[in-house]
Amino acid sequence: MIKEPVHHDFNAMVTRALEDYPQLAANTVFLSTSEHKNATALTLRGDLSAVFAQSNNPARMDQLLDLLRMASQLRSSFFNRDHDSGFQAVILNPDSKVLEGYGSADDRAGFSLRHEQGHFLTQRGLHIGASTPISENSGDAFGTIETLRSRAGQADFLTGLPTARAQEFILTGKSTHMTVPTIAAILSSTENFAAFTPQEALAISDEYAARYTPSAHDLHDAQNTFGMFRNFRCNPQEQRAMAQRLMETRHPFSAQIGCQALLPLLCSTSGIALLPPDLAAEIAAKLKRRMHDMSLADKIIMPTTAHQKPPGSQAPGRF
Repeated sequence: MIKEPVHHDFNAMVTRALEDYPQLAANTVFLSTSEHKNATALTLRGDLSAVFAQSNNPARMDQLLDLLRMASQLRSSFFNRDHDSGFQAVILNPDSKVLEGYGSADDRAGFSLRHEQGHFLTQRGLHIGASTPISENSGDAFGTIETLRSRAGQADFLTGLPTARAQEFILTGKSTHMTVPTIAAILSSTENFAAFTPQEALAISDEYAARYTPSAHDLHDAQNTFGMFRNFRCNPQEQRAMAQRLMETRHPFSAQIGCQALLPLLCSTSGIALLPPDLAAEIAAKLKRRMHDMSLADKIIMPTTAHQKPPGSQAPGRF
């Protein structure tokens, strides 16, 4: 059953997307899903003609029902496209864990929706089957640039995205969402993205993804470097162990990812580093010197907004 909007910005975000990117107006459905009183509440927007014009087609209706089932069961935003008919859907889950702890729920939902739009709009964003590094870098590049453009550059919460992606990679070893170099390059750019037209934002998103998506060699090396930290516990001993690993590595990409994950913890003023302040500052200073010596200092993006949720220091697999 389709209910009232479950996210008060959803309709406004979709309206803005359709105005700026009219190519989404045909054959695209936008779906927002959220838990409400132990049931899944759904909000649909977009062109339903591609579905309901063929309501006598059992296969098409089964496709829609499968999409709704996925939307109600998954806890992340995603996209779906039927390559035969061209019917496509952008699914927003406002409870998605992307950027958890940074910005407001509205901030995170807006980024997630733009990221999924990027899969359809960018040249390399679409993929068949499992995600690929280039498709996810395209999604994150567009999500970041479009957020900066649509919010007149006022999106400090995005400075937490490189750290979130770096920590996710270290904890899981999964390379598809390793987008740190792409996001860091965008956030450290002097470009005034707020002044871009929608088509300029789209074109430069493709350029960033093509230029900064990590190579297979870099990803493999980083997976080996951080393999011992898959069950990382945010405690003093493991933070020191990771810092030592970063001081020893000679691989620039691994050093960038590790420092992007660890430095914000060590430099936090909220006490989440769980280390004595003097020791945390000493380790952070050593890592910063190491980054400078490796010409990586300008590639580390320090969050400018405080992380809202303390790390899960009592449970494995959480920063």
